[in-house]
Amino acid sequence: MRTIITMLVCVSFVNCAAKAAAENLAAQQRKAELAVALSELNTPQQESSYIEHPGWHKPEVREKLKNFATKYPNTEEAITAELWLATAELEAGQAVSDRAKRSENMLTVASTFSRVIEASPQSWQAKAAHIGRVSALFGAKRWRDFRAETDDMLTRIAEYKGESNAAYLEFLRAHKMSGSDIEPESHWMLIVAATCEDKTSEAIALAESLQAKFPEWSTKRKLAGTIELLKLGKKPFGCN
Repeated sequence: MRTIITMLVCVSFVNCAAKAAAENLAAQQRKAELAVALSELNTPQQESSYIEHPGWHKPEVREKLKNFATKYPNTEEAITAELWLATAELEAGQAVSDRAKRSENMLTVASTFSRVIEASPQSWQAKAAHIGRVSALFGAKRWRDFRAETDDMLTRIAEYKGESNAAYLEFLRAHKMSGSDIEPESHWMLIVAATCEDKTSEAIALAESLQAKFPEWSTKRKLAGTIELLKLGKKPFGCN
């Protein structure tokens, strides 16, 4: 009996080891396939072009990511593919002259970011997706939802600043940001939102608070001039 049990244990161990090896190989293959797709998506800007992210504006490149996510559902690589797909569609979807269509595009993108967050809420992908969702709701001018998402992110801003995953940092670099930029940029968007809602006093208070908390950033963004224009009753932002 002991011999039989020993044999069963050995067989089970071998099967488990073989399964683990197969899963590891499959994961490596997915990572390699995703790396190729992302290299096509994140092609560098050409000197002769004004388009900062040319790959983001190519439907065939975005389609590859969409197909990848469909091909490998419920995997970390699929979550990453959806994150980058939504990121690309966020920028491409804003390049539409029709306001209603642009708003529709942004809400669709916001939904994609939500799926990423729900799929892996504690991951670096979720943090990146929260940042993307804030931008998408801002682009859709869904001010109430935008504020709620932004406030939620700001209450946990240390997590966003402190995330050190290399892929997360690559995501920030693609937006020419660092972890320390997330907080002031978020407050800046809140100022724009208040201005577009004709809440001028709120916008001025937010701007002065931002200037006091992040003086160097504010100088770089010429925030003093923005405050002056707001106090004169002017809108320094395009709110259409």
